[in-house]
Amino acid sequence: MKSLFESIKTIYFQDRRVILWVMGLFLLGGLIVLMTVMNLAPGVADGMIVRYSDGGGYEKGGWGYMLCFAIMGVVLAVLHPFLAVRVYEKRGGSITVMFIVASMVLALVVLLTLMRLVGES
Repeated sequence: MKSLFESIKTIYFQDRRVILWVMGLFLLGGLIVLMTVMNLAPGVADGMIVRYSDGGGYEKGGWGYMLCFAIMGVVLAVLHPFLAVRVYEKRGGSITVMFIVASMVLALVVLLTLMRLVGES
């Protein structure tokens, strides 16, 4: 853990653009978690549209299905920045930025899917 914080300090002093990208990824992941928690309705048994079905259209389900979005947001906000620090140590700044941008694209896809499902319910 000590080496992790030393690596973060090194990244901060050597390559601040990576820190800015990581902060953006953290904010996107936090937004996903916040939207999911605000739209959970545990009192509603099966009235929420939570996923797409194979037969076309949407499928109703319980609020537990919405937790996958919160878990994905936590993974993107917490785990991916730690992975980015390790990628920076091994490969350098440009590969790290590519990794973070790919993670941000994934976060945007999750966020857009969540917004669409919330808008349909």
